[in-house]
Amino acid sequence: MSESSSVKVPRPASSLYVGPERCEQVRRCAIEISYHTGENVSASQLSQYLIDKYLEDAKAELINQLKKGGDSMAVILGNANEE
Repeated sequence: MSESSSVKVPRPASSLYVGPERCEQVRRCAIEISYHTGENVSASQLSQYLIDKYLEDAKAELINQLKKGGDSMAVILGNANEE
């Protein structure tokens, strides 16, 4: 990204809001992974894994979807009523 870009990069944060439903999904999956493997996996570890493994693919997919037009991020995420 060039220095003249109008996109502002936010400061790094130590937490991200994902909402209670998504947070519960991650917690339940981490518990299930722990149960099936005998390895204690936390929700934070699972979240970190998902970001490390799938972020670039998600970025490319979202860029393509948003460039095509039609749907906003709220619609893509399924929370269009929150706009």
